[in-house]
Amino acid sequence: RNSVFYGDPVCLQTMVQALMSSVTTGNVKVQWNVCHAFSNLFMNDTVRLSEMQWASSVYSILLLLLRDSNNYKIRMHAAVALAVPVTRLDYGSSFPDVVRGVTHVLESLSSNSSSSPSNFKHRDNLEKQLTFTALHLLGFVSPKDDQSLKDFLIKKASFLEDWLKGLCSAFNSAEDQPLASETINDEDGFSPNVSQKVMLSSAVVSLLNVYTSGNQQVITQRFEQLARSTA
Repeated sequence: RNSVFYGDPVCLQTMVQALMSSVTTGNVKVQWNVCHAFSNLFMNDTVRLSEMQWASSVYSILLLLLRDSNNYKIRMHAAVALAVPVTRLDYGSSFPDVVRGVTHVLESLSSNSSSSPSNFKHRDNLEKQLTFTALHLLGFVSPKDDQSLKDFLIKKASFLEDWLKGLCSAFNSAEDQPLASETINDEDGFSPNVSQKVMLSSAVVSLLNVYTSGNQQVITQRFEQLARSTA
């Protein structure tokens, strides 16, 4: 992570506001570069995201691009940026919205396989990146989260279970291999350097804890089985 100091927080806020404004007025290339800029900003150790008033607006912009952009590369780079913060605290009050937003997009992508041939590669890369981003986020969920988020996770338990089972199957057929079948280069995204199997296990255990604390006995039993298969 970068440790270069950004200087005056007022200047930093002005820069962030300019980037956010360019999302609505700029073309595809500009939006793509804005996602890159936010990724780099999030990687800066001197920027304490949890203390930045603009952070929630940035997360909202990235979620908007991830959900609504017609360009798969922009959507993927938005997903990359959303996976950069390294702690639950970095997401602040936006954490529930980010989890919900990423999960909705993941579910939508899983249920909608229609895509033009020219978009196949970019769609595949988006799906790989969304997998990484979702596992990263779900690893942070806990019984201490807002009730609205826990209710959402209960509502989406069947989808999450099926999705996680699919990932487990992928690992069982290719032990210790990353989920991505190819390395995504810098133009198309990034290849995570953390073991995705560890991330998968962490996400399952975190969800299991949420379901257990909510007395969701049937869901808990299913996720206990899932946890054993990822241990």
